[in-house]
Amino acid sequence: RDGVQGTMMKATTTTTTAECMGGVGDSSKARGRDKGRRKVSKKLAPFVRVSGLLSLKECEDRLLRAGTNKQALKEIRTSLKWIIKETPSWEAFELRARTNLRLENLSDAAVDAGRAFALYANLEERKTTKGFQICARLLATRGKALLDYGSYRSAAKDFERARELHRSNGAYKYLQNLAKRKLETAAMRREDEMAKIPVTIITGFLGSGKTTLLNHILTEMHGKKIGRG
Repeated sequence: RDGVQGTMMKATTTTTTAECMGGVGDSSKARGRDKGRRKVSKKLAPFVRVSGLLSLKECEDRLLRAGTNKQALKEIRTSLKWIIKETPSWEAFELRARTNLRLENLSDAAVDAGRAFALYANLEERKTTKGFQICARLLATRGKALLDYGSYRSAAKDFERARELHRSNGAYKYLQNLAKRKLETAAMRREDEMAKIPVTIITGFLGSGKTTLLNHILTEMHGKKIGRG
């Protein structure tokens, strides 16, 4: 009987070990499948993300109604990010430039408007009257971003080029003059700051050494030109 029980115990132990080994193998296979699924999901993530966002036309329509609603503008910008990633076009860059302009992301708006202009400038339709007007609009968009950013000289150049392309639009002339006035004001402010005489005020408690310091400045040979009143 003991011999039979020993044989049965060995068989049971063997079976249990095999089951455990099988469980380890199955779990490792499951982990491998999960890892493979994660890799596939990462590859498909952009396409899945794009399918739930706005189209280019919807972005344009929503931008007209968004006003200064930052939440709506950020949603439009997110949609345009994925649209540009899939199919970059001058229309998408222009819309994102206008969106960033309303969100006061001025440097991004200037960059996107420049990209839109560069893409459109390579098209044949730019040589038409409508094409000149679109080029002027793109330059004006970049000029507005640069104007608000403080790059008045570059903004004035963009508005000047926009005027040359679309002379009937009086807004470009006004914006060009505005940029020039701001440039002149900034130059005058810099001149005023340079013309100011620096003043140093020496303060301290009684006996702290104010007079000693002043006598040292006036009498020592330190290579500085000091006026004595």
